[in-house]
Amino acid sequence: MTEPETENNITVEEQAQQWLLRMTSRDVTDEVLVNFERWYKSEYSHKSAYDELRQLWDGIDELREFGPSEQINSKQRSVSETSPTAVRYYALICSGLVVASLLITTFKTELTDFIYADYRTAVGEQRSINLPDGSIAHLNTNSAIAVNYSNRQHKIRLLRGEVLFEAIKNGQNIPFEVLSLGGDIVSMGSSFIVRQKLERTNIVAIKGNTDIIYYRADSKLSPGDNVFATQNIFPAASDHRMSLNAGEEVSYQKGTPPSIMYSVDIARKINWHKGAILIDNLPFKQALTEINRYYAGHILLLADESDFATISTEISLESLEDELERLASTQGLTVTTLMNYFILLH
Repeated sequence: MTEPETENNITVEEQAQQWLLRMTSRDVTDEVLVNFERWYKSEYSHKSAYDELRQLWDGIDELREFGPSEQINSKQRSVSETSPTAVRYYALICSGLVVASLLITTFKTELTDFIYADYRTAVGEQRSINLPDGSIAHLNTNSAIAVNYSNRQHKIRLLRGEVLFEAIKNGQNIPFEVLSLGGDIVSMGSSFIVRQKLERTNIVAIKGNTDIIYYRADSKLSPGDNVFATQNIFPAASDHRMSLNAGEEVSYQKGTPPSIMYSVDIARKINWHKGAILIDNLPFKQALTEINRYYAGHILLLADESDFATISTEISLESLEDELERLASTQGLTVTTLMNYFILLH
């Protein structure tokens, strides 16, 4: 890894960020430590900028849990007083365990996709898939589907994320079906959104009528299982059935059938398909969580969330980081980016 750029090229804050990245890498040599100490002690602004960043870093719960134990942390002294061996040891533990944790999480997702998914999107990516019958699946960020088509069935299993389906009516009278967490969303030619979040599925009817069948716990479908349904004949094993008209939304939790329908603004629900996120009267931290769905890293609020009002705004997906800067400024917050992965609002 190269040394941080000279102060003639970048700001002190950017130098501090580069040094923090350098000092938490896996190859901190004695020469690097000497150069760092020289930079750190040369000007008070260097020390101040680095210490502020280090305090932010140490205050991030998501990283602290992967770092050294409290016993080790309690023995750490200031950088200028710590031996090169101790600094290297601390840096190796922090960077190694954090990276390992991120790799394990990524590996689990990648393995699931490799086994089951036919199509998927990465975080921040959107993709439209033309299905064999002419229907279209528009995958939102970080989504995955498995496709199972035959002469008798057109089935999609939503593995994760959110998808806008445009189902066509075919001459064979074969229903278009989407399976998600024990439910079967059935269409004979309509448009609808299915979103899976943790153990809950949300369905929004965009155009036409969409039917939902929810199965009993003892008839829960597993990958590879098939249930045949038509517009007028539904599986006898189903517990619950309901229909949605355009502009209606319903949700169900895994293990509980859907019940109450709500009227929604269709334009707002499909806005992500047009390249923007609509934040509608959400608490500030929840708004950041929604935005984070589209950022391939972590957005962290290092402030008391109760200090902020609810947010209503539109966020362009093409300039997400600029939009975050704008949003943070309205709340009196500063944005700091670390390693092109962590965005800290403080």
